[in-house]
Amino acid sequence: MIDFLKQNQVTPIIFVPHFLFEKRDLKKCFERPFKSAVASCDLEEDVRTKIDDGFAPLLESLAKTHPDVRVFDQNELFCRSGKCSPLLNGMPIYRDDASHYTEYASSEVAKQFVEWAKVHMPGILAEER
Repeated sequence: MIDFLKQNQVTPIIFVPHFLFEKRDLKKCFERPFKSAVASCDLEEDVRTKIDDGFAPLLESLAKTHPDVRVFDQNELFCRSGKCSPLLNGMPIYRDDASHYTEYASSEVAKQFVEWAKVHMPGILAEER
């Protein structure tokens, strides 16, 4: 697949899967009218470690055959100080129990990606006018 993309002038960028917030009631993680948030919905950062460890064999294999493929880790936005949070700036990052991003989280990931691209792949960014 990567060969096909490169042959068609597409620059492949692999996104590390984001952590999932499974088996918890997301509504309890943030304050709402007449409802308080639970003490903490943060997950230990080992949830991120498990993703990284599970994804490592694929990345190692790709590095052997396609060393120029870049990897973007969206979890850097949500996992800090040893915790992964389903909230960012007090806003929920998931819109449902299937761990789909909210519009706010999608926008923040996009901003993070632009900053990443400025450093790692500046050629893919459109020139500012």
